[in-house]
Amino acid sequence: LPLGELHHLIDDALKKMPQVQGARLTLDAAMETFLTNCQKQAQELGDQYTTLEHVLLELATTQTLPQSIKQFFTQHGFTKSAILNHMQVIRKGKT
Repeated sequence: LPLGELHHLIDDALKKMPQVQGARLTLDAAMETFLTNCQKQAQELGDQYTTLEHVLLELATTQTLPQSIKQFFTQHGFTKSAILNHMQVIRKGKT
């Protein structure tokens, strides 16, 4: 993936989000759902812990990303299937 382009897309998306000052930071419902789905990705693979692999899998499947980032992922083949294929190589076929 061209990381510079992805970084630019993420910066643009973050600038469009509402900002709060002087408040206590907490997770919003969307982030809680995202993290719960990451845990589900781990469980589906029989993994005990949630890792970056599961975050990547969820990023490839979530519908809550800005359209520009979803298009970027599609253009560059960032799919659940592609990630699982790479995981099989890294894990030596144990996914």
